[in-house]
Amino acid sequence: MMQELKIGPAYDKTSRLGPVVTNEHRQSIVKWIAEGVDEGAALVLDGRNVTVPGYEHGFYLGPTLFDHVEPGMSIGNQEIFDQFCASSA
Repeated sequence: MMQELKIGPAYDKTSRLGPVVTNEHRQSIVKWIAEGVDEGAALVLDGRNVTVPGYEHGFYLGPTLFDHVEPGMSIGNQEIFDQFCASSA
């Protein structure tokens, strides 16, 4: 279901997920995702490599889902962004 969400410009009424505001913000989120993987959480859905046709240089990220997030993991302690979800087993 998450992987079926339409990603595109915020002004497109059919888009369900828009871009983040800046490239710096996007890179910060990408680092959080890598940190979650490094800490041992299971990356179920990886939204880092999203390309939106016509907006190839946009600051887009797809839905990202982690499982097996344990207490003390940084991704479980921080609010990262709307397209990001972490769950614990």
